[in-house]
Amino acid sequence: MNAPTLPEPLYINLLSQYSQPHRARWIYLTLAILVPVSYFTLLLFEFSWLNLVMGTVFTVNAYVIYASSSEKDPLGVLGKSYLRLNEQGLKYKARRQRAVEVLWQEVRLMQLHLFSVDFELKNGQLKSINLEQLSDENLQLVKVRLRQVQAEL
Repeated sequence: MNAPTLPEPLYINLLSQYSQPHRARWIYLTLAILVPVSYFTLLLFEFSWLNLVMGTVFTVNAYVIYASSSEKDPLGVLGKSYLRLNEQGLKYKARRQRAVEVLWQEVRLMQLHLFSVDFELKNGQLKSINLEQLSDENLQLVKVRLRQVQAEL
């Protein structure tokens, strides 16, 4: 079987598909910087362990909000989460799971469901990919691309 012809490769980063509006990110970033700075300024006048703990909590919170507002994953150590669909095949990786890769030349039958897609490979193996983590727009885009591939199988 020849590789299906897709208009362009599709790559969806599942961690950044629900991004906040630009203005809201800057408001969060400003608050994340101003609150800890003002709190540490108040720490100069009086020291206690509670203030130190709260200052640390504010600092970690500021990092998380800054990383999220700059569209970086603050918990990047837990892994990546993406869906890649191109002329060679489909590769899907959920955050704490192994990547599932399906090559189009190995697919005998493909069934699209509401939030999943099942592949029956030529060697008799079955692979299922759950698409529930995709946003509505991305889910529709992926389904359109998969229908194009299904028509060529």
